[in-house]
Parts: sequence; structure tokens; C-alpha cells
Amino acid sequence: MRLSVDCGKIGLLPRFLAMSLALGATASVVAENPPTQPPSSRSSASASNGGQELDELWVGGWFSHNVLRVDWQTGASLGMFIPSGGGGLSEAHACSFGTDNNLYVASHGNSTVRRYDGETGAFIDVFVPAGNGLIRSHSVFWNVDNTLLVSSELGDRVNQYEAVTGNFLGSFVQPGEAGLDGPEDIIQGPDGMLYLSAQSNQILRIDPIKGGVIDAFVEDDPDTPEDETGGLAWAHQLRFGPDGNLYVASSQTNQVLRYDGQTGAFLDVFVKSGGQGPQFPVGLAFGPDGNLYVGSFGNDRILRYDGATGKPLGIVANLGAMGLDGPLFIEFFPGPKCKADLNEDGSVGAADLLILLVAWGPNAGHPADFNVDGVVSAGDLLRLLISWGPCP
Repeated sequence: MRLSVDCGKIGLLPRFLAMSLALGATASVVAENPPTQPPSSRSSASASNGGQELDELWVGGWFSHNVLRVDWQTGASLGMFIPSGGGGLSEAHACSFGTDNNLYVASHGNSTVRRYDGETGAFIDVFVPAGNGLIRSHSVFWNVDNTLLVSSELGDRVNQYEAVTGNFLGSFVQPGEAGLDGPEDIIQGPDGMLYLSAQSNQILRIDPIKGGVIDAFVEDDPDTPEDETGGLAWAHQLRFGPDGNLYVASSQTNQVLRYDGQTGAFLDVFVKSGGQGPQFPVGLAFGPDGNLYVGSFGNDRILRYDGATGKPLGIVANLGAMGLDGPLFIEFFPGPKCKADLNEDGSVGAADLLILLVAWGPNAGHPADFNVDGVVSAGDLLRLLISWGPCP
């Protein structure tokens, strides 16, 4: 994170500020091969994350109302990205990066989604206010059409919001549809469908284009004596593993359960309770090393398990000593976004400047609109110039 400006960067400022003033409200730049706009977003990270190195584990604190960065290899704290209650954050429940490379956090305690600068963690705005059936926001997921999906725990529904304005677009999953009660996490599966966990001990499969429930991928059949879910109780975060199967945190049984990735059939208890098992597991993520990382809500720890066998590999981090209480979500990210690196080549330079100038003027939603005021202008240019050079 860059907090100072060296002399070389200061020397660049008058030249480019004069250029920005001369350009006025618009800019027309001709290039033989102009740089393309950067990738749309950094979604909740998978193990590969498009080839980016995933060197950080991000954790949300339910009781401490903050977001912490942890080195997943050493377990050391990399600092608070959002301090306790920063920007009105209450009970951090989920996070995801948007197309503007800012961080969106589900603030469960006040039923909102709050937006933070993806590089500095500074609060920007309340992107989604409470209302329209959003009662206790749980997940934040960027869909294939670049709309934001937010699950509403007490509204028993999934809402859809426009990407740039945050305007409410209606229910993506209707209240109580297919028996939905207490929706939790949303992910995209290998088949392109969306998967939604719920406190009703279901995993529902959702149509990503039309919305609505396709089927109950995991659900107990009340007409049979056995429990087809394998004892799933209060499903929280879910992930597809390297083996293509679905892993679900079963919080009330202190387990992680595994299901066939194609049929939804229960396979086994992958992480067992007791001993070195988690206490009320909620967060779940596969790391760059292929192992499974589990947030142990009951004792403020991140635990690691062999990604192939489920064998306990020990404690990764004691979060309580780092100022986080009640780990609710865990996500792997490559670290705070160097936002001015618009072409994502690891350095802020002429190519990024060209992207910004082509976007000059009213351009809400463009990644070069760093301050999210709907206009790419002198303030955004100044931020790019201050960041000139290799990304940290």
C-alpha cells in the first residue's frame, strides 16, 4: 500500500495535470493497439484465481465487525483491511471484489452491503441499503451478468442489484422458494449453475440467467428413514474442491461434509468433529496448496486439513490475538488491489494512463473511476500518478 510520493512522481504531476485540464470533459486518444479494459472483477477466489498468486487469506469478524488479512503460509497477521466498525460495518458476513476493484462486504447487523476502497480499505458508501426484503444480508456474489446477488437471511430470498448504481432489480430467488429458509452462501459450480446453501439444510441449484430454483441439489427426503444429507445441520459456506465434489460447512455438527459434485449424493464426513476438528465451522476455502482451510467460529481459529484425505494439518492462525472475534467467512485473494494498475501487468505506467484517458469524462462503473463519483477526471488521474511504478 503506497502512502508516500517520491520526487520522480512529483515531477510527473504538473505535466499530466496540465494535460487533464486541457482535455476538458472528454479525451480522444488514438492508438494503433489501445489497451483493453481490465478483467471485470476479482470474485471470491478459487485456488487458481486466473493465475494470480493467492498470498492472503481474508477473514471477516462477526463479533469484532472487521476484516483481517492473514498470511496463509505463516499464519501472521497482514493487518486489518477494515477496522472494527469501519464505515458502519456490523457483523461482517461475506465479501467480494466488484468490477470497480472495490471490496463489497455484507454487513449483516444492519442489513446492508457496504463498499470499501479495494486498495486502502477506506469506506466509500452504502452500496445496498436495507429494505426491499433485505433483512440480515448474508452473501455477496457477482453473477455472470455482472449483477450483484445478496442473500437475505430473514427475508428467505436472494435479491438482485445493478452493478454500478446498486439499484434493486427484484428477487432472483423468491421468498421461501423450494422451501428456502435462511439462505447463506452463493457460489458458481463447474456446470455454470449457482449453488445456494441454507439453514433449512438444503443446497439449492439456481439458474444463473433466469434466476429461480432449478432443483434441490442436496436435501433430505422426509419419506425415507435415512437422512440423504448425511446429517447436514446449518449449512454455511460451500466450495467445490479440486476433485470436483462439493464441500459444505455443517456448523451445528462441527463437520465438513462432502457430496458428489454431479449428483449431490452424500459421500462422507470429510472433516470430523472432536479432537482436532473445528468448533462451529462457518468459513470454508481451498487454498493455493490444494488443502482445505476452515474457519472455526467457536474458538477464533483458522484450521488446515489435507485437501485429499481430510487429515488435520494443524492451526494456521489464532485470530483472537490479531483482534478478530468470530470468523464468519474466509476467502483467498492476491492481496489489496493496486487499483491504478488498470491492465493488471503488475505496474502502473503509460498503458494504464492511456486506459484512463480513453475513459475520460462521465463514465460510471469504469475501473479508472477510482473515487466512484461517476466521472473519470483529475482526481482519478492524480491517484494514478501517485501510484506510478511497480505495484507493491
